[in-house]
Amino acid sequence: MEKRGRFKRGISGVIVWIIGIGLVLVAVGIIWAVASNFINQNVDRFGSCSDVIGKVELNRDFTCRPTNPKWAVVSVSVGDIQLDGLKFVINTDVGQPKIYEIDEDDDGKARAGIGMFGADLDAGDEPFSTPKNPIRFPDRGDGFTYIFDASDKGNVREIRLIPIVDGEECSAVDVADLDPCSRKVLDGAGGIFDLGCEITTPISANTVQKNAPIRFSHSGNPTHFRVVVSQFTGDNKEIELCRVGPQFDGSVTEEAITSNPQEYICNWKDNGDSDNSEILDSAWNSDDDLVTGDYNVEVFVYHKESGDDEDDLSFVCCQESNAINIEENEIGA
Repeated sequence: MEKRGRFKRGISGVIVWIIGIGLVLVAVGIIWAVASNFINQNVDRFGSCSDVIGKVELNRDFTCRPTNPKWAVVSVSVGDIQLDGLKFVINTDVGQPKIYEIDEDDDGKARAGIGMFGADLDAGDEPFSTPKNPIRFPDRGDGFTYIFDASDKGNVREIRLIPIVDGEECSAVDVADLDPCSRKVLDGAGGIFDLGCEITTPISANTVQKNAPIRFSHSGNPTHFRVVVSQFTGDNKEIELCRVGPQFDGSVTEEAITSNPQEYICNWKDNGDSDNSEILDSAWNSDDDLVTGDYNVEVFVYHKESGDDEDDLSFVCCQESNAINIEENEIGA
C-alpha cells in the first residue's frame, strides 16, 4: 500500500510539471503574439520611411527667401516613391515655426498661405493659391516649387521637409537655409515679383517748411526706392530740387521701402551748397535763390539684397510731369 501511494504521488508531480510547462508555453505564445505585432508594425514603418531616403529632396537652386522676407520659396523633387503627404516646417527669426501640410487630396485645390511658383499671375497678384493658381501635389518623378506665407510668425530662416508615407510621418529628410533668392528665381516667378509703382497725386509743396511729401504705391515687393525731383532748363541742363540716388560726388543713397503706399519728404531747405557739373545743377542758383517753375517727380523702385552689385539692379520708374510748381512768391530763403 505504501508503494502504491508513492507511485500516485509521483504521477501527480508529473501532471503538475506538464501543466506548468503548458502554462509557460501559453504565456510565451501570448507575449510573442503581442511582441510580434509590435515589431511588425515598427518594421513596416521603418521600411516605408527608409525608402524615402534619397528620393525626396529639396532643390536648393529654387529654395530661398524672396524679396518679402516673410515668404519662403521651396522646391521639392520626388523620385520613385509614392507619397501620402508632405509637411513643411518653416523656422523663423522669432523662434516660432510656420507649419504647412499638403496631401494627395489637396491636388487641384486652393489652400490659404500656399501658392505655386511660376504660375501665370500678373504683377502685384498675391501668389497664394486661388482657383486660378491651385495647389499641385507631387506624384512619382514630379518636382514642384511652392511659395509659403509665414507673415504671422516672422522672417523666414530655414525649411525642414518631412514626408508622409503609408500614413506614417517620417523624420525630416532634408533641411536648408532660406537665403535670398537669386535674380534668376525672381525673374522666373511668373509676374509675382514684377515691379511696378504709381505716384499718388496730388503732390503739394509746403513753402513754409520748404518740402513736398511724395507718396507712391508699389507692387512686386521691391525693397528700396530712389527719388529725383528736377526740371530741365533752356540750356538742356537738369536742375534738382532733391535727390535720393546717385549723388554729385559719385556716392549713392537709397531708402528702404517700409510700407505701401510709401511716403518720402522731398526737403530743399539745405540744398543750396551743391557743386555743379556739366549736366546736373542744384536747384539753387548762384544767388542761393530757388529756381522757380514746374518740377517733375520720378520714383524708382527695385529689388536689392545685401551684396547685390549696383550694375545688376533692375529699376522700374514711375513719374509725374510738372508735379510740383514753385512760384516766384513762394520762394523762401
